[in-house]
Amino acid sequence: MIETPYVNECLRLLKKAECPQRVIIHSLKVKDIALELNNKLTHPFQENLIICAALLHDILRTQPHHAYKSGQYLRSLGYERIARIVECHDDLNDFHFDERHVIYLADKFVLNDHVVTLEERYLNKYAQLNDPTAKLCCLKRYQQAKTIYKIYERMCSE
Repeated sequence: MIETPYVNECLRLLKKAECPQRVIIHSLKVKDIALELNNKLTHPFQENLIICAALLHDILRTQPHHAYKSGQYLRSLGYERIARIVECHDDLNDFHFDERHVIYLADKFVLNDHVVTLEERYLNKYAQLNDPTAKLCCLKRYQQAKTIYKIYERMCSE
């Protein structure tokens, strides 16, 4: 099994995949937030894995279904552990807390390159939507993120 790539390797992979600079900037901010979240856990996860998954979570951001495709791409390069985290960072319905949840939350707390609250992220988006189905999906994802954050808070106080 190939080990988790180092930060420089992650940046090289992003450039090789022609990841736009704005996405790389977003990913660097997600990395910072993921480390903050991870460090507050009673039992933090492997830091290098968190860093690399955060940096690579949007490697194929410009493609439809980017989370899944990013995971598949990373898996094809031999990065199975990172792929497992990356492929579900958009929509995570599993509440058994692990590294995936740290990256999921960090991504939700970063809009472009700005740190936001869950409310800011989802309720502002909700207000911009016109389609009732899209509005329902947005509210569902907001509730999902709030549930995962509550689980995270419990993991910090064990």
